[in-house]
Amino acid sequence: MIEYPKIETLFDRDPKTHKVDPQAVRLREFSLIREWRLTEKVDGTNIRVHLSEEDAVTIGGRTDSTQVPPKLFSRLYEHFTPALMAGLRIGEEPVTITLFGEGHGAGIQKGGIYSETQEFALFDVLVADRWWLGVEAVREIGEKVGVPVVPYLGVFLGLEDVVEFVRSRPATQLSLQGGPAEGIVSRTDPLLYDNQGQRIMYKLKWKDF
Repeated sequence: MIEYPKIETLFDRDPKTHKVDPQAVRLREFSLIREWRLTEKVDGTNIRVHLSEEDAVTIGGRTDSTQVPPKLFSRLYEHFTPALMAGLRIGEEPVTITLFGEGHGAGIQKGGIYSETQEFALFDVLVADRWWLGVEAVREIGEKVGVPVVPYLGVFLGLEDVVEFVRSRPATQLSLQGGPAEGIVSRTDPLLYDNQGQRIMYKLKWKDF
């Protein structure tokens, strides 16, 4: 089961303060793109729900050695049945499907601000271990499997627009289920890739500033 790729922070960090340096964009590609689509970054634990070609469902954390909170693990296995997951396929080819989401709620990080119970919010979908779906397609998948998707925050033009949004808007005004938001994840639509085949995307947290 593939692990979720690391998401770069938009800026380099000051080695002393660990705050971001707004003058030091981490990757040149970020400055070349005009339009960005933002989703909320939820404070929780990375969860993978994987459907194999043989219709077996596997649920895990960010890595194979990461343990999923027991209550959440049980709820996810009850919800994501092989039939439910297989219903996402288009056509007869038995491709793999991996849902990536954030486990959040009481007992997970500071998740009590989101919910008194442990929940799952979808943020990405990978098909056949190679094709990432766009923002709208991820939202459609969430509806089909009956789970919430991380909040969509809209289209922003240029890095200045994104940074101004993060710096000026209180985190308490945005969030899943009413708790303070942790930050944003920004990506392109259609998806663009770097010369190593990785999606061009970045994250930025309210506390970075």
